[in-house]
Amino acid sequence: MKTFKYITLAVLCSIGLFACSDENWDSHYSKQEEVIDNVEIVSVDKFASEFLQSASEYSTMYQLFKETGALETWQNKNLLYTIMVVNNDKITRADSDSDLEKAEKEFRAKAHITDALLSPSNLKNEQRLLMWNGKYVTVAKLEEATEILQPGTYFNGSKVKKVIKAKDAYIYELEEYVKTPKALMEYLEELPEEYSMFKKMVLDRTQKTFNKAASTPIGIDKTGNTVYDSVFTVQSKYFADKKLDIYSENITATLLVPSNELVINALKDAKERLASWNVEREDSVLNNWIFQTAFFNKKYVKEDFIYNENDPNSTQDLYSIFDQQWRTTVNKVDLDNPVELSNGIAYKVTSLKIPANKVLIWRFKEWFYTFDNLTEAQRAEYFEGYKYISTYLKDIGTNAQMNRVKQYVNSNQPQAWLPAVHYRAMMLWVVDADQPGIFKFKCYKMVPDATSTTGYTPVLYKIPPGEYNFYLGVYGARSNVNCTFYINGKKIPKCESGPITGATMKGANFDRNSGGYSELYKDSRYDRDGGVDLGLVTIEETTELEVTVEFKKASQTTFEPSHWCLRPTANTY
Repeated sequence: MKTFKYITLAVLCSIGLFACSDENWDSHYSKQEEVIDNVEIVSVDKFASEFLQSASEYSTMYQLFKETGALETWQNKNLLYTIMVVNNDKITRADSDSDLEKAEKEFRAKAHITDALLSPSNLKNEQRLLMWNGKYVTVAKLEEATEILQPGTYFNGSKVKKVIKAKDAYIYELEEYVKTPKALMEYLEELPEEYSMFKKMVLDRTQKTFNKAASTPIGIDKTGNTVYDSVFTVQSKYFADKKLDIYSENITATLLVPSNELVINALKDAKERLASWNVEREDSVLNNWIFQTAFFNKKYVKEDFIYNENDPNSTQDLYSIFDQQWRTTVNKVDLDNPVELSNGIAYKVTSLKIPANKVLIWRFKEWFYTFDNLTEAQRAEYFEGYKYISTYLKDIGTNAQMNRVKQYVNSNQPQAWLPAVHYRAMMLWVVDADQPGIFKFKCYKMVPDATSTTGYTPVLYKIPPGEYNFYLGVYGARSNVNCTFYINGKKIPKCESGPITGATMKGANFDRNSGGYSELYKDSRYDRDGGVDLGLVTIEETTELEVTVEFKKASQTTFEPSHWCLRPTANTY
């Protein structure tokens, strides 16, 4: 048994004062030690078990420790402890142990013991103590009052009233029992039926594996194999790969929980919006967002969900462990009824909308080589001013002509496992070098169509309202022209102070630089949004787009576009 060095009192008359004030004092208290943070601390010359047995005011706690075996365990382990108790007078009928099942009693008893000798001066604010029941208790040391708590020391919100230093433990008297809430996955697994869809999404990404080390051999089968009283371990590599082991107590997480009704309505709304934009997305992408946006690797409080545009430290976006965007001004949670967890906090979701950015729309990117998949009538419809002259000569707009779509020999495949991108570009030029050429095209996609003579049919995109990054890909070596861009007849913001210069245009290299990535492949040299970054554009309402390029000679008269791209920003929610 470890020994303690006890602090002696400098003023002996203190003992006399206490003896006069309480004739039963000497029955179990030996002396007052000190006062820290306005909390009385006393020392007793007894072991914790002896003290609690003799202290009538803690008889209920002593009986709980004894009945559940906790008392015998700490005596046998012969270590040093921090123990929490509640005075009999503070235990209400609702908190009575008599109605608890055996397992619940054991859980409660173990929630009040930890294998660490922690004096009040050693307790730190937000310190987490691992209790015998496997849950963590958080220490709060408040110097100033809050809306609900007065200054003092708290264990999971239960205030410390007194501290007794025994030979083998610090015993903290609390105002009420310590509440050690369920862990994140315990809470999730016990969610009622109305949350079953979300619960299934998460549990489908967990695995149960046989834990041989924890299993007990109970015999041999007919084939000679050992038979075990099997113990299984449940884990989720899917979440652990994102540095959040959802089965661990040693995390601090936030969980957002949507009901079945919210999930169904959010998916229905998303599919209706996609249909109105002529866009398709896999169901798995939509479903994945539902649960991927629900897990965060920090504990968010009420203020984190309240955006104040006048506060520079306020943000309206939270990003989950899967880098999914939760916009607090659109999606809402019940801030008044958070569920405290032993390893975090949970909020019930009250409104749910799947964002356009990254989820419904990764990006709009189309290649100009689809020109070859159009009929002559379609070319005239989607490229204003188009007129066929000969195989290698067409009008393609005011003061602009075209040779053909040229297939460039070099393909882009920076990694062997990446599908090769074969670059093709429309070969355009200004007819009168002293005047600008006008090139207009409608934003369409090609869809397979067995009834079409080309095998495809163009369908106009309907771009949803929002904020987008606008890019144009060109063969830079043959595009040294000054360009001004318009969307639906309105000059884009980046061109309001003048055209995009030929020096910028010639520096482009198809889509190998600038902008984001494709959804499937993320290589800085491959299938990017770029080449020319045309800045931000804002679409006010769902609309079809016509882009006008006014290009004029810089050092060349040729202009060879390969693709256009619109990528929604985080504000396109």
